[in-house]
Order: sequence, then C-alpha cells, then structure tokens
Amino acid sequence: SVTWAVQVGGQKSESPTTSMASPSISGIVVDDGVRNTGASTSGGDVVTLVGDNFGPILDSSDGRSYATFGPTGVEQTGTACEVVTAHTHMRCAMGPGVGTQLSWVVSVGGQRSEPSSATTAYAPPRVETISPTIAPTSGCELTLSGTNFGPDGLRQVLWDNDPVAHSLDKIGDDGVQQQITLQVPPGTGADHRVWIKHLTTQGSAVVQTNVLL
Repeated sequence: SVTWAVQVGGQKSESPTTSMASPSISGIVVDDGVRNTGASTSGGDVVTLVGDNFGPILDSSDGRSYATFGPTGVEQTGTACEVVTAHTHMRCAMGPGVGTQLSWVVSVGGQRSEPSSATTAYAPPRVETISPTIAPTSGCELTLSGTNFGPDGLRQVLWDNDPVAHSLDKIGDDGVQQQITLQVPPGTGADHRVWIKHLTTQGSAVVQTNVLL
C-alpha cells in the first residue's frame, strides 16, 4: 500500500493509504508439447501466465513478483519467474513434480491472485522398454526404460500390488529418458504386473502405468 500525507501550516494530516489492485490470472499459455502430453516430471517446461496487475517488467532476481502452482495453487513455487510484458504477462518454469489439474497463483508485492481456473498438468509415466520380458522363477533384476517416472518421494513402483524398492537413473544429458531398476522376487505364473504410480502432495495416486510380464 501507499501512504499519503499533507502538511499545512506545520500540521500533518492523518495518513490514509492506497492499495494497488491485486493480480488476477485470465489464462495460461503453454507450448504444444505440454498441452498435448503434459509437462516433464523432471521439470523445465515454461508456462506464460496472462492476466492483470502483475507489475512492471522485472527479472527473476527481483523477487517481488513470482508464481506458485499445485492442486490448490500454492504447493510448488515456479522457478525463474519474470514479468515479460508489463502488468499482463509472467513467465515461469515448472520444477520437478507430478499431478494434474494444477492451478496457478501470482504474487506481486505481497498480494496474491485467486487460483487460476486454467490449469496445467505433468505427463503420466510412460514405459517404453522392459528387460527381461520373461523372468526366471528364481527372480532377477528388472529394468524399465521410459519417460516421466516422477521425482523421488512422488513415485511408487509395485510388483503386482506390492511396493518394491527400486533405483532410478537418468539416461542422456537432458535427463528426459529414465531407467528404473528393481528386483523381481522368486515366483511362478504369468501376467505379473509392474506398476509405476505417481503420488500427489496429498498422497493419492493420480496416474499410473503397468507392464505385463
């Protein structure tokens, strides 16, 4: 807020204040890849928030203008947020995460917008290859390769319906291709399922993929 004062003959007025309008979000612009399949769970995809009262052009180092996002709009903070068109356009990158129906909130000078009606989403996990496709009855190490497996702490891997320990490695310089390794327990039978499940901040599963062995 802005404080005003008038002085006449050595006497000061009371100090009324004027508040700037709060920011508001009218839309979200993303590239075709994010719109069609969802943002990478590794982070890095950029969104542009469109609205009013975002303040003057500021780069991400200023800190007075930023945005958050999540199921209620405040669970994660966008990275490298900057106002790119004065008062109407803010650009932010999404960090690593999972989930769908993620609203955004813009904060400017301590004032927050309402959560946006437009939302963004992270992509579901995708398994592209599995090795081996036939496991011995004595058990073995199993490798799943693909994309968008999700960050540590927001990912669960299950053998049939039982959670199993696993490790994740990134393949390539960009980190988009990923590899999960787990230990298949001894057993018999066909059509066992390997599940990769994303967890939201509330702890509920939102997307999952499975591969039959």
